[in-house]
Amino acid sequence: MAEGQRVYIICNPNTDIGKSVAYTLLDENYQIILAGPDYSALKALQKQLDQDGFNHVSVALLEPSKEIDWKNLIEILERLDNQLAGIIHVHEYESTDPELFEMDYEMFSAKMDAHLWGTYVGAKHIVPLLHTESSGSLLHLVETMKEDDFSMYNAMIKRALDAMLTMMAKELKESNLNIKYIEVDDASLKEVLLLNLDNTANE
Repeated sequence: MAEGQRVYIICNPNTDIGKSVAYTLLDENYQIILAGPDYSALKALQKQLDQDGFNHVSVALLEPSKEIDWKNLIEILERLDNQLAGIIHVHEYESTDPELFEMDYEMFSAKMDAHLWGTYVGAKHIVPLLHTESSGSLLHLVETMKEDDFSMYNAMIKRALDAMLTMMAKELKESNLNIKYIEVDDASLKEVLLLNLDNTANE
């Protein structure tokens, strides 16, 4: 990877939104780390990006709810020896959702771990690295909810993430970090993303 480029971590990149984020960041001359639980899928995306002429791409195995994975990710960042610009976490709505009162405790806990606890643990490990930068972004992106996607689970995740990130932004308001939960669609993704990247020139 080129010296001096700033780095973005993309969590859950093997989604339509995640792939669009990757291409947008690479077009803007950022380095990226693709992070997710399916290593073979990450490597396949890395290969696809390389074939398209982008070689400033690393991969990292990451289950967001596991602290050890975040610690390993930080080690990868340290080896790159480049400034961390931020992290972009892509959240997906569930296409199959249980009926209103069919969710059991294990299912509920797994969903909370994947989205909310993973968000908290990631911020816990990444925000201290961003404190030393002139600017930085902690962005959580989700596709704008369609009527067919509306359910108790999806609404609960949306509201809880929004509330958590609003409180983080309030608590860290002196840190010069851009902390947001953003709903996007295909038409608005690139424009919204570019407006919310760090403000440091990356030429």
